[in-house]
Amino acid sequence: MDDLRQRFATLDRVPAPDLWNEIERRLEGFGSTTPAGRLVAVQPEWRGARGERSRRSSTPFRSRRQIALLVAAALIATLLVGGAFLVGSGLVRLTSVVPPSPEAPHATSPGPSPVVGSPSPVIAATATPLNAFPARPGMFDQLRDWRPVSDTVGWVATSSAVYRTTDRGVTWSDVRPQGSATMSATAFLDADTTYVASGGSPATIEATHDGGASWVPVNLEVGATSGGPVFSFQTPLHGFATFFDPDGANQRAVYGTVDGGVTWSGPKDGSVPTIAGGGEKLSDPLGGFLWQRAGKFDNQPFDNRFFL
Repeated sequence: MDDLRQRFATLDRVPAPDLWNEIERRLEGFGSTTPAGRLVAVQPEWRGARGERSRRSSTPFRSRRQIALLVAAALIATLLVGGAFLVGSGLVRLTSVVPPSPEAPHATSPGPSPVVGSPSPVIAATATPLNAFPARPGMFDQLRDWRPVSDTVGWVATSSAVYRTTDRGVTWSDVRPQGSATMSATAFLDADTTYVASGGSPATIEATHDGGASWVPVNLEVGATSGGPVFSFQTPLHGFATFFDPDGANQRAVYGTVDGGVTWSGPKDGSVPTIAGGGEKLSDPLGGFLWQRAGKFDNQPFDNRFFL
């Protein structure tokens, strides 16, 4: 090993030949012109020297690039943390985009009618607890109305309660409106929408659009009519409530809503037509229909019509 080192040291001390003088001497021998530039002696170097210089020259560039990336990452992190702080502290508020609710269909009956009831900006009203429980014996003894509205959701009304199930009847919740003692009519429209009404005057109609969690009530001065109402709905927001006199002595009073029961317009006249040979009395309502038919009387032609 020491011998090799001495040999390399000897090579390092050998002077490089003056190639330029040799070239001038030979050109003069051939009578050629001496070159205008002068060659520089090339220093001998080991094989990996060029790669080493390339790596050394690229190191500052790589270092600068890494520093730039670190600075950019720090700026992004600062912006994210600052934005989160501003939003969390309330200095900046993010406005949520809420799609506009579809317009309620308009009633097709002619002529404007006064608005009855106090308008409300929202449909929700007093919240009702939705504590589910298994069916109890005798719970449905005074059954008045019922309807399954989907594979799992169903409604049941008794004389003093409104029950709703979301698991095919395994458990039930009493979602009756608070303060509503008796109910004369109900309309179960879908899994979330139900209307209930009390008879008498003034009559109260209450509507829910969230499965009974909240209700909105409206009082209606229906006059001398004591029956009903009979509910008839085209959509969960658009429908009618008809109050009537069971004895047929007074006109019918028809109210309509296009905003889900928040307001009601009316009343409009719903007089019962005169049928020859009939008692001019309404029969018991069938679903959303009031109907009347003529009876048979001696020496009177039979009127084979009925009115809805």
